[in-house]
Amino acid sequence: MVSAHNVTTKKDFVLPLQWVTEGDSVTTPALFGVTPSSPSYTAAGRVLELELGRDIVDTPVNVLGDEDVFDQIKNEELYTFTVKSQIYDTTLLKYGVNACGGAGTIDESLSFKFSKYESGTEVFTKMTGCRPSSTTLSLERGAWEMDQTWICKSISIDNSTDPDTTPTNISSLPTTTVWRHQDAGSTPFLWNSVNYGERRFSLTVLRDLGMTKVNGENEIVFSKPSHRGIEFSVDVIRSVSTLATDYEDKTKRAAVYEINDGTAQINFTDAVITGWTERHTSTDTDLLIEPITARAQNVTVADS
Repeated sequence: MVSAHNVTTKKDFVLPLQWVTEGDSVTTPALFGVTPSSPSYTAAGRVLELELGRDIVDTPVNVLGDEDVFDQIKNEELYTFTVKSQIYDTTLLKYGVNACGGAGTIDESLSFKFSKYESGTEVFTKMTGCRPSSTTLSLERGAWEMDQTWICKSISIDNSTDPDTTPTNISSLPTTTVWRHQDAGSTPFLWNSVNYGERRFSLTVLRDLGMTKVNGENEIVFSKPSHRGIEFSVDVIRSVSTLATDYEDKTKRAAVYEINDGTAQINFTDAVITGWTERHTSTDTDLLIEPITARAQNVTVADS
């Protein structure tokens, strides 16, 4: 029989997920995975979901003379975490989306931390050497939501002692108003400088990371961005045939989406429509939607 104990629920989170930069570890690799002394943390948006991944790889050993597994050898450790959040600024979005370029970009590795109660005791979890491998930003008649996956050098096992010395922690949930579809303005989506009404937008940026794995070390020693893939999709309200023509001709266009009107926007260059559909049914009473998917050669999140 399992004995009763003080279980952990969402209410038991104490320190919200927060981060601090480790510095430009591409320029200075020694910074990778090292949290600065006396760190001053920043909240990682309004967090809706958080999932930690620990991939501990081992190899079973079979030997002659024994029908069972004779031994099991640990080979390596790979750590990831995914987080879904509502945003009110572009800081972490830029880490995932913008091109390499020193401070404020994926060139900087980050440390993250949070704490929660387990059986009534506050325990801390620390992630170090973190770079984003996937970032999705989406909007559909509600608040902006960002999904990010981060690859880490390490994720600590829960410990009742704060892993930092003299840190400045974020001790309460952020109360800043998150950005919603109303904040994007009346004409948020522009394709070739022309506004198109739409009701759903999603951007996904994938980053391939070159990771250094060496004999003698279980964890990755270093990671570095090596490739960026940019795709977005929009459910456009059909008005003219321009998008269908651009799809057939594979015409490269500039595109813009306002995240928060007058504050932040996404700028695409050399975007090509890779998918286009138009569907009619005799029972459909909804307005005609023209969903498109596009691939861009470049994208930048900019404060306007």
